[in-house]
Amino acid sequence: MPGTDALIMDPEIVPTITAILSIHTRLFALQSLVPSPEVNGLFEDLMTICLRPIPNARSSRILSDPRIVEILPALHQLCSLSEFEMEKYWCKRITDSSNPNEELRKFTYFENYVDLTRLELAAIYALDTNPINNWAVTLDEHMFDGTSQRNRGVDKKSQSWFYKLDIGDSRPDEEIEGQDFEYRSFA
Repeated sequence: MPGTDALIMDPEIVPTITAILSIHTRLFALQSLVPSPEVNGLFEDLMTICLRPIPNARSSRILSDPRIVEILPALHQLCSLSEFEMEKYWCKRITDSSNPNEELRKFTYFENYVDLTRLELAAIYALDTNPINNWAVTLDEHMFDGTSQRNRGVDKKSQSWFYKLDIGDSRPDEEIEGQDFEYRSFA
């Protein structure tokens, strides 16, 4: 491994390191990370760097550069705070809108969230072997305002579980094995 001076002067990584350091300095100097053209532009620049294909060896040299090592925890925190501000901004924008569903679809990462939700649901479906899909109970009981139709299950076993959890209407007379659920369509 070359010495620190060699890392600092490596012409393959200097432009990337310089750009990351500049973005960090400018983000750190901001009074607020609420979405604005300046904040959005800086994070767009950072994302461009992060998404650019870089060979592993070069990436390792960038991430092990002492200047990057020094700022990385603060940069992670700035990214986290900015993400919080962005989601807070969009929550207000969506809830204040006369057409929240339309406004939601304008959210920059809406399609990413839809795709991520599908992947998460597929993982839950793959892991959840209970006959009532526990995630549905959790979502229904804790996330919705009572206007959704409860997933009471497709069989007597599911209905029995709902009854035992005090979210069913009546106790089923018999219990049978749960039916298989096709989760692949969510992946």
